[in-house]
Amino acid sequence: MKKPLRIGTRKSPLALWQAEKVAYELKKKGKAVEIVGIDSLGDLNLKDPLDSLGQTGVFTKALDQAILEGKIDAAVHSLKDVATQVPEGLCMAACLQRGPKKDVLVLGIKPNPDQVIATGSPRRKAQWLHKFPSYTVEGLRGNVQTRIQKIHQSNWEGGIMAEAGLKRMELGHLKHEVLNWMYPAPSQGIVSVFTRDSLQAEFAPINNQAAEFDALFERSFLRHLEGGCAAPIGVNLIQVNNGFESEGVVLMPDGSKAAFAKHVFTQTDPVKEGIKLAEKVLEAGGEWIMSQIRKQG
Repeated sequence: MKKPLRIGTRKSPLALWQAEKVAYELKKKGKAVEIVGIDSLGDLNLKDPLDSLGQTGVFTKALDQAILEGKIDAAVHSLKDVATQVPEGLCMAACLQRGPKKDVLVLGIKPNPDQVIATGSPRRKAQWLHKFPSYTVEGLRGNVQTRIQKIHQSNWEGGIMAEAGLKRMELGHLKHEVLNWMYPAPSQGIVSVFTRDSLQAEFAPINNQAAEFDALFERSFLRHLEGGCAAPIGVNLIQVNNGFESEGVVLMPDGSKAAFAKHVFTQTDPVKEGIKLAEKVLEAGGEWIMSQIRKQG
């Protein structure tokens, strides 16, 4: 009997939901699956801000290492948490159908809240302060349930999180506002599978091509902008009648400056088109913003 595919995941409720979803899709294709829980740095350290932990890879490195060491065969991630530079020998093998990609403000329950919102995301913080500079932004870390508990126990107006996480945890009934004006994180709402190059074909049957296109475009955009440093970056890609419309942004961490650009295209190479949007953002002032962020170190 063929050994089951060992699928690694973080142990938070949302991460386990994602892994179970991947397992379900694989089982529908006749594959045997075993789920293995692994702790990540981002889960073990809930005290420090994400950007102080290096931001990229804090939720994924332990799983990457487990794949390379042969402890698991693949890892399931929320793709927005995955660094654009994947360790040698690993590849993105599949993307599930994309869920909601917007951010939401889960509202507090105190009758007279302060002008304070909370988020652990530098991207969300920068965009909120760019739009509402008089607000204070507090840090907010933990799994979805923990963050909601903190929001409801605080005197905050609310806390920002991904709409996809809220709905996947069946918490969409909580009072919240969809932040349609906020640019999502690249690949937000996409559940992805990473594995060794030699096992890529095992996961091809569950790959959603539309989600993969979004992922390739948005990760290419992000990779071209990063330039070796982390920055508040958002992107929105929409399919229209004869092609795609995209918008991107990079901001100073305090929200004081922002560079926006749009790119409309009909080509089928998402990687090249992602680079074109990134170049337009850099030309619109993003190059200066990135240089300032690098100076701040």
